[in-house]
Amino acid sequence: MAFDIEDFIHPGEQYIRGRFELRDPEPNGMSEQWAPLVKHLLMIDEDEEALMDYISTQTDIDNLIDYYLFYILTQATDNNTKNRNYIAYYNDREHFMLESPWDLDLTWGLRWAPGTPRLSLVTGLPDENFSPSVSHITRLIEMNNEQIKQQVHERYRQLRASEWSDQAFDDRISNYESMIFESGAAKRDYSRWPSSAYEKDAEKFRAFVNERLNAMDIYLNDILGGD
Repeated sequence: MAFDIEDFIHPGEQYIRGRFELRDPEPNGMSEQWAPLVKHLLMIDEDEEALMDYISTQTDIDNLIDYYLFYILTQATDNNTKNRNYIAYYNDREHFMLESPWDLDLTWGLRWAPGTPRLSLVTGLPDENFSPSVSHITRLIEMNNEQIKQQVHERYRQLRASEWSDQAFDDRISNYESMIFESGAAKRDYSRWPSSAYEKDAEKFRAFVNERLNAMDIYLNDILGGD
């Protein structure tokens, strides 16, 4: 069962886009199944007080912040108004909303390029920053909500000191490099599909990620403030 924008209670709202599909539970044809998603998206356009109350009580706010930061870091431009999972978790009283990405093939500078052999090219630059427009966190930052700005800033500092540190990313890329290149997998793949993209190692990607992290540091400092 699919749900189109025309089926929403207030069609044309600027933060509701396109087509949605219900995965679980199985659709039964009742519009009530869509109520958590409709409310979640419409709340983005509420005033600051109502929006802050909603994400504090009816969403996993840490999850929304993590998704916001993940989107910006990876330049997931294809996941702004689509390619996203909305999870309505029922906690025996009400639905509790979470979000997660889906279909992350256009990230880290990769852009849609119709007419090319792989329909995509690395045309994006590592210093390009994109905040998701369909985001409760983006809206509150635009409203200059100090609580959210502080929470986002603190979470980013935590990540940059741990899983998102320069060293952690370098180690992760080295592990991938071993699995993909040193194992011969990339060379075998290229031999089988010679029209595919091919590099002998991950050095270009490593450089892109390092520049991306530096650019994100500057970007978030500019929009959030801080040291």
